[in-house]
Amino acid sequence: ILKDATLFFSSNTPSVASIIPAMDAIDEALATGIIDNNILSEPIQHALSIGKKTLNKYYALTDNSTIYRMAMILHPSFKLEYFCKAGWSDEWIAEAVTVTREHWERCYKPSEPTAVDSAMVRDFFLIKFFIDC
Repeated sequence: ILKDATLFFSSNTPSVASIIPAMDAIDEALATGIIDNNILSEPIQHALSIGKKTLNKYYALTDNSTIYRMAMILHPSFKLEYFCKAGWSDEWIAEAVTVTREHWERCYKPSEPTAVDSAMVRDFFLIKFFIDC
């Protein structure tokens, strides 16, 4: 699985939005290998445990950058549905929505008043991303 991930991210089409799903797939593969005690030798199980610990370290670092959250939420294939289906906490999902909304307001929101009420835009933004949950 690590070779497949390396080849995928070395291709011409990797995206930031693919990182979290790839890490989840690697995590599941490592966890499954660790659980299958009857099949794998002790040294292999130990190596899988070290791999999982290392993956968890880097997984935790994704929370230090808002780009991963925003990329997932704004990606048409993922939005919030990925996090809901994967069982991420409601607090984490709400924080990801807040971070994305604040970034949009700070960097992309039109500075001039428009014909659309700003509260309506905010409500539409929230509904659009929560509707898939």
